[in-house]
Amino acid sequence: MLKKIILLGVLLITISLTFYLKPDYLIYQSEMDKSKNLIKVIEKFKVQFNRVPDNSEVYGLMKKIGLSPDESCPCYYKENESTYTVYFGSVLGNSIAYNSVTRRWVDL
Repeated sequence: MLKKIILLGVLLITISLTFYLKPDYLIYQSEMDKSKNLIKVIEKFKVQFNRVPDNSEVYGLMKKIGLSPDESCPCYYKENESTYTVYFGSVLGNSIAYNSVTRRWVDL
């Protein structure tokens, strides 16, 4: 009986911590998926034209993958001819961003 109570307690603590410390990829799955699709078309554009798209050109790319340019995110920022950032808001005042140089997601 004591083993069942201990096992139940450990299970409840594990479940509680999982919900409390949710990884970003679980909380922001929809935004991540949209951003990853945008990154794919940007990378294809980069291969085809040997540069990243201008900010205004991204709207056309967004429409190609079914995103409305009127949506607030994912957002795109061209840093120079070869690098860019795709990002979306997470918690108030913070963002999750993809850096094209490191090819990693970071919290800003």
